Amino acid sequence: MIQVPEGNPPTPSEFLDAAFYWLRHWWNAPREKSKAADWAMVGLTVLIAAAAFWTAFIFEDQLSLMRDADRPWIEVDVSINSPLTYDSTGMHAAFAFVPKNIGPSPAQNISIAPTLTPAFMGDDLRQIQKRICENRAAQGEDATLRYMLFPGDHYTQVIGMGMSAEDVNSRWNKFELSSGPIDIIPIALVGCVDYTYELSPRHHQTGFALDVLMKDGRLVLKSQAPLAPESLILRSHPSGGHFAN
Repeated sequence: MIQVPEGNPPTPSEFLDAAFYWLRHWWNAPREKSKAADWAMVGLTVLIAAAAFWTAFIFEDQLSLMRDADRPWIEVDVSINSPLTYDSTGMHAAFAFVPKNIGPSPAQNISIAPTLTPAFMGDDLRQIQKRICENRAAQGEDATLRYMLFPGDHYTQVIGMGMSAEDVNSRWNKFELSSGPIDIIPIALVGCVDYTYELSPRHHQTGFALDVLMKDGRLVLKSQAPLAPESLILRSHPSGGHFAN
């Protein structure tokens, strides 16, 4: 017989297993068969099992909401922390990342996985982001610079980043443009903050996708580099890349 540990509510599958076990035991018991009352009992049993399943489903959903209410949640602020430069090797800048725990319990093993990619505002960055964030989660606790944040706490991590000249120029390959150097640098900052917490066996993440633009919203130009941080803005990328799980 199926037993449920004391103190733990039965799951929907346990409800169904118990109902089917009882039905099979009742069906094989010695008695007169093929009576209308027997079939009525079968129908009633099925209805009871369905009701039990639905009740357990609702209860499990409520438990999930309660667990989410008690878990940590990480939000992240990002700002440009250095002049943006461009030379023969490519584009370079530093960014300040500020993860903050806005949930009611501690977040553990926090690490930041960012990258710069040449992308226009209409490009879908979700596959790039998925690959970056899955790779970080797969590293487990081996990744460097992991932190712990209690509720309401935050820290600041400055990360210097860049894009090679080859990567910047390759973004223009699919366009048929006149020969000569192209001045525009399409820049997107994409990635996630990865973390765990005590009651969950898996990694959780807060994703970000930001376009690096001039203060007036135009794309960055190589010819204007170096550009001071106050002459640049970060704007949420409009084609996906923002999530929290």
